[in-house]
Amino acid sequence: MPASAASDATVGDATDDGSPSDGRQADADDDAAARDRRVTDAIADAAEQRDAASGDHLAGDRTALDRSPLDSGPRDVIASEGNVADRAPADRPNTDQVATDQVAADAVVEDRTPIDRGPGDACVPHANPAWWNAQYAVRFPIALGATPDGYTITVQPHGAALTELLAAAATADGHDLRVVWHGSGAVELDRDLLAWNSGSVVFRFKVQDAGGFPGGDQAYFVYLGNAAAPPALADRRRVYHFFEDFEGFNVGDNGTPTFIPNTVDAWSVIDDGGNKVYRFLSGSTRMSAPIAGLLLSAGAVEVRMKYQQIGYRDLGGVLFRASDLTPDTFTTFGGVIYGWYGVAGVTDWSAGTWQDFLSYTYFTPALGTWYRLAVQFAAAGARVMVDDLGMGSWSGDLGPGQGIALDGYNADIVYDDVAVRLLQDPEPTVALGAAQLRCQ
Repeated sequence: MPASAASDATVGDATDDGSPSDGRQADADDDAAARDRRVTDAIADAAEQRDAASGDHLAGDRTALDRSPLDSGPRDVIASEGNVADRAPADRPNTDQVATDQVAADAVVEDRTPIDRGPGDACVPHANPAWWNAQYAVRFPIALGATPDGYTITVQPHGAALTELLAAAATADGHDLRVVWHGSGAVELDRDLLAWNSGSVVFRFKVQDAGGFPGGDQAYFVYLGNAAAPPALADRRRVYHFFEDFEGFNVGDNGTPTFIPNTVDAWSVIDDGGNKVYRFLSGSTRMSAPIAGLLLSAGAVEVRMKYQQIGYRDLGGVLFRASDLTPDTFTTFGGVIYGWYGVAGVTDWSAGTWQDFLSYTYFTPALGTWYRLAVQFAAAGARVMVDDLGMGSWSGDLGPGQGIALDGYNADIVYDDVAVRLLQDPEPTVALGAAQLRCQ
């Protein structure tokens, strides 16, 4: 998040008498007390369920990922594990469509001790750090492994951790979930809530610069339990390294200056039922749209895409580690869907010539259906997913290129919600700590 995020955030530090700094009185009536008791009981029940479970919990239902590096596996071995959270198609967030195994390499939610409630049913006050906002009844500390500044973290609890988090919310759709950075003070961070239902909770936020927010990577908290919570900070441009949903463009724009389409007539912003999208429409010429100024040797790209028409030997998708995106001398790797052939996977081009599929799975897109294409790449390999299902993984030298682009060939395809995040392989661990209750 840019330094200006602190001035945009809503901060309501509690005063000594329990009132937030905006002057509102803490919710201390009988209904609130009853709600807190229900939350406490639900969290305690979840803790008992966890304690009763046999075996190593971390090795069981709360470890969601295969953390093998990208360079594992021979050429043409198809990955079966998924690891990128789905974004809801048109009306975000459509939280019921996210698979529970969707964040395979994004988050490890570790085991934790039961809630610290003191003797009997007494509430133990937690003053370090000071409670961010007294309107929120419960919080969970988040501890991170070694994490670069500006990294997008994915949190996806499982088992008892998921039960506790759901029980702590005071809203059915989880809109009271807040991510707060306790550095020099307390700052609410923008978050992307990707899923909230009985089977899956997934959200993302960006790690802050320790120089701008002292406190290190152990000072993040999730706050919940406010039925009257206003809308959360949710600017995805402050969650990802790069994000574009095309809502800031005018219909008819060709995407510049954010994108640099190498044939401007092939790319245009259109209205798709009240939602602006980026359309590729062209015949038998390769016409990519590079993201201006974005160069990465390791990263993860997610984009929603929809085929509106399939042509002979068409394709659409994401190009990565590109060293040349000129149509006649095209040199790049790609995570693509070939509608005509009915396959999806990893492919490459050299000097303008398509080389081969490096790894693929048979997949035929349905016209008019949104899909979430996700590509992860590092120095020694890449993997591709469609709707969190592995389509292909490949290990090998990806060359010196660092360009990223949307791509199209002989088709009518629309794109939306282009999100790029940094990638560390393996990804940082995420530990969700024991729930802490705000005392009345």
